[in-house]
Amino acid sequence: MAMHSDITFISSSDEANYRSEGMYSLIAQMTIIDTLFMMSTVRMGPDTEETILNVQGIIESTRN
Repeated sequence: MAMHSDITFISSSDEANYRSEGMYSLIAQMTIIDTLFMMSTVRMGPDTEETILNVQGIIESTRN
């Protein structure tokens, strides 16, 4: 897949020895996705405000 992409984001962790290493890999992947989302919203400017508010509302509704 990576060879067909213009940009490739890679995170890796050796998960063979310890369970906590799987968590580190997950955190790295979540950080990449969060950074891409935030960069997109900054670039798109005010057009994304409604979307962000909708996401916040959905998150809040799952906490109750």
